[in-house]
Amino acid sequence: MAQLNSFDDVVKRYNATIPLRGARKAQDIRPIAERRYWWARIEKINDNKYALHDGMWSWNRQNNQGMDAYDLEPITWERKADGDYITIRNCPNDGMSISRYNFLRWYLPEGLSFDYNNTGRHWVTDGKRVQHYLPKYKCKWNNHNPANNQSTFEMIEDNKLVFKHTPEGFVRVNELQPMPTRRIDKALTKHYDVKTKELYDWMQAVLPILGETLNDYSTRNQYANALHQGAGFWYWTRYVEPMEMREILDDPEHEKRMAFAVMSAFEAGMFNDGSTQRFTPSKEGFSRLKQVVRKVAKLYAVELK
Repeated sequence: MAQLNSFDDVVKRYNATIPLRGARKAQDIRPIAERRYWWARIEKINDNKYALHDGMWSWNRQNNQGMDAYDLEPITWERKADGDYITIRNCPNDGMSISRYNFLRWYLPEGLSFDYNNTGRHWVTDGKRVQHYLPKYKCKWNNHNPANNQSTFEMIEDNKLVFKHTPEGFVRVNELQPMPTRRIDKALTKHYDVKTKELYDWMQAVLPILGETLNDYSTRNQYANALHQGAGFWYWTRYVEPMEMREILDDPEHEKRMAFAVMSAFEAGMFNDGSTQRFTPSKEGFSRLKQVVRKVAKLYAVELK
C-alpha cells in the first residue's frame, strides 16, 4: 500500500477507505491498512486535521476529560494557512510500546524516519540526516469514576516534534526538547540530599511503627496508589510526577509524605531484614535511598535537543 507522504495523501486514503461495518459502524473507523487491524486507523478530526492512530493511549478521548486539547496520536497531519504540518509523539511517561515504535517506522512520511540508540532514546531523523530527540510526554490520568467511566487527563510536559512540510522537505519548527542525561544537577542534588537526610531521619522514627503490616501486598499497593492512582507497587517510579516528589521532600507536612517514605524505603531495600518485611535502616539503604530520590525527583541534568 502506498506510503502516506503528505497531508493530501492522508486525505485521499481516508476518503478511499470504507468504514468498518457491523458493531463498530457508528464509530467511522477507517483502517490505514489491513481491516483486521482496525485499531490502526485514520481519524478525521476536521477538514484540516487528520490523526493516525496506533490504538494506544489516545483511543478513548470521549472518556478522558481534557484529552481533546492535545493531539496524542503518534502522527497528526494538519493544514494551516501557511502550509502543512506533521506532529509526532512518543509514548506517555515512562511507558513503552513496540507497536507504537513500529507504527512510526511504517507511517512516517518519506524524508522522516524513526530510530533509537543503545541507550533507549528515540529520535526522528530528517532528510538531511539530522537527528531530532523524541522524548515521552508527561501526563496524569486522574479520578476514574466507574459510574460514568470518566477520567480526567492532565498534561504535565507537552513533549513532541513538529515539522513543516516544505518543497525542500520537512523542517523542524517547534522548540528543542528536554533530554535527560546521566549527570546529576549539582545545585538540585545539593539541596535535595539535605532533604533526603531529613526524610531518612523521619523514616527511622515513624516507619518501625508499621511492623510487618507491609507483608500484605494490597497494603503496599495502597501506598503506591496514594502517590499515583493505578501505578501499583512495582511500577510507581514510572508514573509519579517529579515536581510533586520534590514538593513532598520540601514539605514535612505533605499529605503524601508517608506514602513516599514507604515506597522509597521499599525501593531502597530497607523493608527486608532477611525474614520479615520490617523497616531496617542501614548505611547502604540510605545510599540507595538517595539514588531513588534522584531518580523519581529527576535530579539529573537536562540538555535541549
